[in-house]
Amino acid sequence: MSSAPSGTSISETLAARIATAWARNANIPAASEPSPEKRKLAQGQAAGGAKKAKVAGATESPLRTAEELNTCSAADFEQQVALLFEKSTELSGLLRSKRPFASHAALIDEAEQIIKAAPEQQQIRILSSHPRLGQKKKGSMSKISASEQKHGTHADEVLEQLAKLNAEYEAKFGFIFMEFVNGRSLPEIIPVLQQRLTGTKDGELMTGLEAFVSVARSRHQSLGNRKDSKL
Repeated sequence: MSSAPSGTSISETLAARIATAWARNANIPAASEPSPEKRKLAQGQAAGGAKKAKVAGATESPLRTAEELNTCSAADFEQQVALLFEKSTELSGLLRSKRPFASHAALIDEAEQIIKAAPEQQQIRILSSHPRLGQKKKGSMSKISASEQKHGTHADEVLEQLAKLNAEYEAKFGFIFMEFVNGRSLPEIIPVLQQRLTGTKDGELMTGLEAFVSVARSRHQSLGNRKDSKL
């Protein structure tokens, strides 16, 4: 029988041997350090989780919850309206007086009713909050408008033709040409604008306002919803 290691009593050595034998018989695995492969896998899983969390945070909708929409300040409310309709202090003020809203979708429905019932000059002012299609000065556009009009590189002649047609349209009708682009390129809009020039003022104003609301509905859908909202 071997002697106990120096500094260890016979009873301690015996107890350790009994415990080892009991663990072996009970099929209890001995504790060991994780292999390099397992450590690498665990690190990868942790990094993946952090990356997913970062992406989730980056894609959070800028739209407020219904509760926030109904209780936020006038300035914050105007910003929310601008995400959907562009910046229009006039439309924002009219909508703010109609709070509370059950959702942003309900806000858009109310805006549609307000716009339809508004006097012609007020309708034109609200419509004019949108930038012109093909507008060169991107700095004067909201980020979302610039994104909606960013469908490839457009040759100078296309932008020049649009500018000319826009000016002709505004001279004839007294308000901007408004069209729901819906993913189309600017060259595809040119024949639409040319055809619309043959319309009547009343018809074009109604068509433009309908497009104005359609853009807001599309933006609402594309901006996404927060989990705790009814958007």
